[in-house]
Amino acid sequence: MAYCTQTDIIKELPEAKLKELTDDENLGAVNAARVTEAIAKADSIIDAYCGGRYQIPFTSVPQVIKTLSVSLSIYNLYKRRGRMSNTLQDQYTKDVKLLEAISKGVVTLGVQPPPTDSPADYADYEAVDDTDRTFTKTTLTNF
Repeated sequence: MAYCTQTDIIKELPEAKLKELTDDENLGAVNAARVTEAIAKADSIIDAYCGGRYQIPFTSVPQVIKTLSVSLSIYNLYKRRGRMSNTLQDQYTKDVKLLEAISKGVVTLGVQPPPTDSPADYADYEAVDDTDRTFTKTTLTNF
């Protein structure tokens, strides 16, 4: 499931501009496949940063993730055309900094991160101590 839609992008970027960025064949329409590709790239970046802290993909998309997906998708659309302005680059840098803060837990998404492992999760495992070691310093130095 994508974190944003073409409709979400059109709310931030006029449809005429979206046509200009995606209509390589001059058909006079937005190329939905290219928009979908830009969204997929944006969402993969989001997942890469959030995957260490949250269960991904998000089943219920937090608003901040949706906003990041729109912003990064727009960046990807401009980037594929080679039309990178300082404003777009600055926004991309801010988006990545926000993702870094989310990944470190400095910024929360308002959803529960997955539970951490508890000792009960390992109840079926047998405890091993140092006396059970197959290789020791002495046996390894004999090689």
